[in-house]
Amino acid sequence: MTTGSGVGLKRRSDVPSSAIVASKKQKSSSGSIVVRGSASDALIPAGVRRTSNLQAPIMLLGNHEGEIYTNKFSPDGRSLASGSFDKTIFFWNVFGECENYNIFRGHKNAILDLHYATDGQSLYSCSADKTCIVWDIKANAVQRRFREHNGIVNSCHPARRGPEILATASDDTTVKVWDTRTKRSTMTIK
Repeated sequence: MTTGSGVGLKRRSDVPSSAIVASKKQKSSSGSIVVRGSASDALIPAGVRRTSNLQAPIMLLGNHEGEIYTNKFSPDGRSLASGSFDKTIFFWNVFGECENYNIFRGHKNAILDLHYATDGQSLYSCSADKTCIVWDIKANAVQRRFREHNGIVNSCHPARRGPEILATASDDTTVKVWDTRTKRSTMTIK
């Protein structure tokens, strides 16, 4: 069942507000998957010409106890990580049963952004707790915790090539560049 939620949009009433919804890309012949997090993103465009017989999301992933602010596919596309207001990162298998296979806990406030390292061995997360964490995915452990920001850390992004560096942006009006092998920033941009 759908209900009106805005101009040209229908909202699925059977989708929980804290669920992640994945659906096939509307205009792609490649069959690629698009992920949308939380209630405000669980919208279905009304009147969009369908290119497949898909009538509903192909995955409905629940279990977070708060709003989902971010989600990212692993570099190999086999798993999905989601970060939430509930301070957890859930890992999901994308194919097969789509089950939740791991949970990371370590932030003291909402998780606002996630990014995988290019090799898929590490995950970067930033939080309203003013920190950014590098997680070792195989060891299920915190590898590094960066603490120099004085405000909420809104985004993080690792370099895709070259040295292992990470950029973070914060409510303290700074962008910090980190050498991920250490716990110190190498540059602050104001």
